[in-house]
Amino acid sequence: MDYTVGLVLQILTLLVAAVGPVLAYRYAKRLAINANQMAWVDALRQDVAETIALTHDFQASIMTFRTLDNEDSGRHVALNVTRERASKLQTLVQRVRLRLNSDNPIHVQLIDSIAKMVAERADPKENKVLLEEVVKAAEATIRQALGKVGATD
Repeated sequence: MDYTVGLVLQILTLLVAAVGPVLAYRYAKRLAINANQMAWVDALRQDVAETIALTHDFQASIMTFRTLDNEDSGRHVALNVTRERASKLQTLVQRVRLRLNSDNPIHVQLIDSIAKMVAERADPKENKVLLEEVVKAAEATIRQALGKVGATD
């Protein structure tokens, strides 16, 4: 009888020893996925925030450029600033697009709202509706991403 109990305990010990590392691996893998997902969310937030800010600056520089006369010496400087901001803005827009999945309707909504905001040539102060649309689309995208890993808000 003692021999049977000892054998059962040894078998149970072996099973626990074998299952422990498997469970630890699965848990570590899940944590790595969560960390990668959070890094993606943080990078997306940063890129969207920079895109919004640079869009505002770009639109303001266009308005400044338009107010200058052809003979104004600052017009050339304003044109160069506008071109530089346009280039940086396109880089940010493309980075955001590359982070997103064009097959996901929520991601497409963010891509489209950013495109509308960037294409708008109105006074930046009047761009509040488009800005709000971008923010809401970004929030929806982030909520969806965090929902996949079980995080809340």
